[in-house]
Amino acid sequence: MQLNITTDYAIRIVYYLALKEETITASELASVLKIPVNYISKITKKLKAAEIVQACEGIKGGYALMKKPGMISLFDIVSSMEVTMKINRCLEPDG
Repeated sequence: MQLNITTDYAIRIVYYLALKEETITASELASVLKIPVNYISKITKKLKAAEIVQACEGIKGGYALMKKPGMISLFDIVSSMEVTMKINRCLEPDG
């Protein structure tokens, strides 16, 4: 199965947030993870819809995990970012 770049970015974001265990700004995510800033909001919007990431507003705004890192699986991240057909394809004998 080949993941698209957006899914790769999402995995990196969730992993970084899990390591830091605090609210991280979009600019820090973009800088540290080498992700274009315009992708951050696109990705976190999907991760918020999947209840993986929460947005924090205000002066100390940014993003943090909604769940404990151990409660988030790679499948949770991939399924929130990829089209269902691509995910199901890897379950086939020749996938």
